[in-house]
Amino acid sequence: MERKRIIMNIRILHDYHSLGEGALAERGLSIAAQMILTTFTVTSTVTAAALKAKAQSLVDSIAICQTGTTQDTLNKSKIIKELLAMLDILCNDVENAANAAGNPAIVPAFGFTLASGTRTSAVPGPTAILNATNPGTGKIGLELLHDSAAWCYLVEDMLLPNGPTKTYTFTDPDNVVLVNLTSGSMHSLRACTMVAKNQTGPWCEPVQHMST
Repeated sequence: MERKRIIMNIRILHDYHSLGEGALAERGLSIAAQMILTTFTVTSTVTAAALKAKAQSLVDSIAICQTGTTQDTLNKSKIIKELLAMLDILCNDVENAANAAGNPAIVPAFGFTLASGTRTSAVPGPTAILNATNPGTGKIGLELLHDSAAWCYLVEDMLLPNGPTKTYTFTDPDNVVLVNLTSGSMHSLRACTMVAKNQTGPWCEPVQHMST
């Protein structure tokens, strides 16, 4: 007689997406350390050594950017994306392993946050403008730091030097493009998250960028 397999519904919060760059680097280092210490085994393409190296490179990049160049800032944004991608892969692998074993203790053992079974209102986290580009004439594209709780992202665009100011709403943080801008105009841009009941997170530090 075939045994019925018990299917667990263990979920992990991708809450590290809402962290600031310094806290994200620390979280990466902490998870890498716990990967070495834990007695649980999870098969993943992300190793503790690789994760530690990437998180440490973000620490170093943050320090360089305090007195660095625009290229240094672009490199930091690239490292943030790579670190988040590594954490997402590892997070999914840990979640799959925990469900397969029916053991939620695996999740905190790897430094991740186990989602609560109690339904609570989401709290808006911070975001940041990681990069600004010119995807076309009269357009400015923004790369935003993801927040796992966000329903949408608000982008405030102030035309320099004296306005006007417009606010845009985007539901996809990977597709944020401001259009119909005047070529050669300079813009001061900032963003925040929004969750249920129109709760908004803090506005990020403004970034200035010119429309081409």
